[in-house]
Amino acid sequence: MSNSDAIRPSHVHVALLPSSGMGHLLPFLRIAASLIRHQCPVTLITTHPIVSSAESQVISTFLSLFPQVTEKKFTLIPIDPTTANTTDPFFLQWETIRQSAHLLSPLISSSSPPLSFMVTDVTLLSSVISVTKNLCLPNYILFTSSARMLSLFSSFPSIPSSIPKA
Repeated sequence: MSNSDAIRPSHVHVALLPSSGMGHLLPFLRIAASLIRHQCPVTLITTHPIVSSAESQVISTFLSLFPQVTEKKFTLIPIDPTTANTTDPFFLQWETIRQSAHLLSPLISSSSPPLSFMVTDVTLLSSVISVTKNLCLPNYILFTSSARMLSLFSSFPSIPSSIPKA
């Protein structure tokens, strides 16, 4: 294989794992559409159950518009919502994903052709990074917010050290 063959998009297979919420889902679908336009195979990993019917409809519409995208359904282990301190469906979904993360490994490993890398939503980072690390699969994080919010988050570690002690 020549160097020019090694960088052709047809030799790259990307998996995308968005978080729940339209503000997280839509940027991932935009990335998927862009990759498809560049002839890059894309696998969209969708969590099941999906939090909202609106998300389910958007995913269905997207997959019908881009039939070349492979969908892999990440079936989550149900958790008992009465044990959580919240009824927020998005928090419950994140907790369910955290508890089901070990199920990602066989799902990712079964991709054909094999994945080149994965793009994960920032909110799922703590749950997914150990799975992709164990598979030696590069995992890029998509921060689906503004640059100002990223700047705020990146300054959090330094804020406590700059507060005067009493």
